[in-house]
Amino acid sequence: MKKAFGLIVNPVAGMGGSVGLKGSDGEVYKKVRQLGAEPVTPKRTKHFLAHIRRRDDITLLVAPGKMGEKYVRAFDIPYGSGVCVYPSSTNFLLAKTEIPDTVRRFRDIGVFIADLSNQLPPGFVRVSIGTREENDALITGYMKIRQFCE
Repeated sequence: MKKAFGLIVNPVAGMGGSVGLKGSDGEVYKKVRQLGAEPVTPKRTKHFLAHIRRRDDITLLVAPGKMGEKYVRAFDIPYGSGVCVYPSSTNFLLAKTEIPDTVRRFRDIGVFIADLSNQLPPGFVRVSIGTREENDALITGYMKIRQFCE
């Protein structure tokens, strides 16, 4: 069964903290760059995309340009763009899944994702992009849960 996931990348998220500032949006971005901060989200996004194994089973719905499409295009993953993107200072994936009790299953293996069923139709979850270790735990956990449900 083919799954669709939304991918929106905030290309400047996380830069401010690396140089001791809160945030990196708007005018702060110029200061952050002057202090030598480098974007971290593109690297994390590429790491995440590189570890998707069953690429024929998913379609990514991506934001245009450097907010998603630029990174997905480099991988052999089906995608569609044309998504309306609103200004944001977040760094997360919005995903819809048909796996029963997704949030509980992830929590049981120590991975915390947000259940959005009270805000969106059933099956939607929010997954924050984190450190390499956190992303690896998410991917490993997803593969275990998926194998169990097949």
